Amino acid sequence: MNKYLLKKRPLILSISVFTILCGLFISVETVPGHKELYSLLIEHLSRVEPLLESPQRSPSQSDNVIYVMGGSQADLDSKAETAAAQYHLGLSKKILSLSRPGITEYDHTLGRDLTNDEWFVNKLVARSVKKEDIELVILQHSSFGTLTESKGIAQIASERGYTHLILVTSLHHTMRTWLAFSNYVKGRGIVLSMYASNYHASLYELLFEYCKLVLYRYDLLAMHSSTSSVIVASTEH
Repeated sequence: MNKYLLKKRPLILSISVFTILCGLFISVETVPGHKELYSLLIEHLSRVEPLLESPQRSPSQSDNVIYVMGGSQADLDSKAETAAAQYHLGLSKKILSLSRPGITEYDHTLGRDLTNDEWFVNKLVARSVKKEDIELVILQHSSFGTLTESKGIAQIASERGYTHLILVTSLHHTMRTWLAFSNYVKGRGIVLSMYASNYHASLYELLFEYCKLVLYRYDLLAMHSSTSSVIVASTEH
């Protein structure tokens, strides 16, 4: 366990207990209030900010980049669909995403399991995104994925001169993503836009995300100072 987790053990324990209790509430489907709780949580967890066009700036300029946040396989499939749609609208000529180690489903054509990276690239290519316009990045490992992604991608965007960062994630993840990226693009001259996929999260996922939002908003983001090192990974297989 890293130093942060040790130091914040009481806070993390409290959040964990709250999540477990909420999970017990969710498991009893006959208890009224599930739909109302879902709607309330979605309201607090969501922030969608489409890219605003102006007569002076075309959204198809090369200083725009789409970044797809990581997630589960079902979640990433929905995000790939959303990212491809924005790509075909001309919002960006480039799609970035996180390189993920490991393998996934079996490919009968190749006669082997696909790597997670191959699977994701294939999802975008199947939606008519050019393979050369897809780039995966490797970020320094951290216990907090969204924090790692926001720090690393803000650094990449700044170094490459991108002025518009178009973020794609699931709806219930948009608020925490917005807060994290806003923190790290500050002072870099980068404008954020946020698009939500059509992934439908469970009530338990919303409760867990709300706990993480509280942790990020009132603790983790107040501690930012260092910038993670970044390596760019090729999508060539």
